Amino acid sequence: MKKTIKLLSLGVIALLSSLLVIMNTNAGTATISVLSSSSQVVVGKTFKITVKISSAVALGSWDYTLNYNSSLASLVSSDVPLRYASYGDGSLKTKSYTYTFKALKSGKATFSISNASVIDWNFNTLSVTKYSRTVTLITQAELEASYSKNNNLSSLGVDGYTLTPAFNASTTTYTVDMASDVTNITITASKADKTASFTGTGSFPVVEGVNTFEIKVTAQNGDVKTYTISVNVEDKNPITVDYNKKTYTVIKRKDLLTAPTTFVEKVVKINDLDIPGFYSENLGYTLVGLRDEAGNISLFIYNEGEYYPYIELSLNNILFTPLETKQKITGYEKTTILINSIEVTAYQINDKSDYAIVYGKNIETGKTNLYLYDKEENTLQRYYTEEKDLLKKDIKDYLLITIIFGSGLGLSIIYIIVSLVTKKPKPIVEEIVKKLPKNKKE
Repeated sequence: MKKTIKLLSLGVIALLSSLLVIMNTNAGTATISVLSSSSQVVVGKTFKITVKISSAVALGSWDYTLNYNSSLASLVSSDVPLRYASYGDGSLKTKSYTYTFKALKSGKATFSISNASVIDWNFNTLSVTKYSRTVTLITQAELEASYSKNNNLSSLGVDGYTLTPAFNASTTTYTVDMASDVTNITITASKADKTASFTGTGSFPVVEGVNTFEIKVTAQNGDVKTYTISVNVEDKNPITVDYNKKTYTVIKRKDLLTAPTTFVEKVVKINDLDIPGFYSENLGYTLVGLRDEAGNISLFIYNEGEYYPYIELSLNNILFTPLETKQKITGYEKTTILINSIEVTAYQINDKSDYAIVYGKNIETGKTNLYLYDKEENTLQRYYTEEKDLLKKDIKDYLLITIIFGSGLGLSIIYIIVSLVTKKPKPIVEEIVKKLPKNKKE
């Protein structure tokens, strides 16, 4: 009943609007605009269309129909029907209604207004200006095909220095030379296409030797171009180190290094030069910084001209540094596993095991031990053999009891047979013997 009354009310409003168009002359203007949440929509996605009625004077009533191509878009939800009429309150000058549509296929979907009429609060007919809106509907493939492929830079430089060669968008490798006292540089760049993005600019520290920086430009379609700048800071007395088929350079600047837990600063003499380093009394280690050819700095254990990587792992409140060992663990195979993305020598029963045994030092206590590593939980705990030894003893005791019990059972059977032989006729003894379990080896 309420729905019928509402429809009748809307019908009366529409009828009054029509009559007033005939009865009154135009007294002002109104607009019915069509707005879209997006000018381009991918097929399968939803978007919003808003119909807005507005005037400089108070609105009395209005009536309109929203039209669209149902083969391109489908109505999902709306505030009001596509054909709608309503009225104001004496002060209302604008009113909006929202419709949600879903894109069905590629094309140009136009949303327009028809059957529109507006009167003001004084029953004057307003001249209505109607607007429409066209939304481009495209597939995901069409959208991606429209993306820009431009991943060029329009400029590239290092503040205060000249690139060699001079910048060209198609040239991706450059070098810059500077004095040994330079500790920081600023790299600048700009993109050739506004839809592209890039990384690798800003202020960066540099050290003596070659410092390599990459500026990556990503086009709108995802294609990446990498520009490389090699900043060569003069090193008058370079100290190079070869380790594991890689060449490193000893770091001479203290501000580039950070002391690990339990370590204190220490000056280390290498090639008659004072090199910044660190020392741990707990571990008995001396550390220095080495930089690889890519500019990455790592701490190495230094011992009378020999260098070994220093690894510090933190697992469940244990600070641990893995070590190599010649110790053999019965039943386990030597292998390499990843702990916190770092390769560590370990021992496993097989490659499918969730557990591994690793050898190393507790950094805080300086104690060396075997540790049990739980791959699933990423935890570490001291590995001990007490329970294992107790279990072995229990197994031995169990086997001994089994043997004794088995021997006793055998003697009991023999005793029964002998008793029967001495007290019963031979046929009965043979019958009993036949019923005894046969030895498979006989």
